[in-house]
Amino acid sequence: MAITIYQENFYNVWLNLTWTSDAEGLNVTATGQYFHCYDKTGIGWVMEPVGGSFEINGYNVIDKTKMMYGNGYCMVATFIFDTEAVISPGDYTVNLLFEMGFA
Repeated sequence: MAITIYQENFYNVWLNLTWTSDAEGLNVTATGQYFHCYDKTGIGWVMEPVGGSFEINGYNVIDKTKMMYGNGYCMVATFIFDTEAVISPGDYTVNLLFEMGFA
């Protein structure tokens, strides 16, 4: 999931990612990574990582300057579903709640 901020504001941006599941033992981890996206002559659109990845589970204030659309930046969220501790076979659901706001 790629997230970008279209227009500047004067507030800090926060994200809150939580999850629930009926799969006992499941662990869900979400990481964020900032990218610079641009059209490179002769190649096409490229995404270059900016800095290192970071965990975004729970409440986090993020660097909105690294997510500004006009500057060619975004944040990509990646989800890892660790099922190693789930010992009962079956059909399960995972509910992800993604909230974003201004502080």
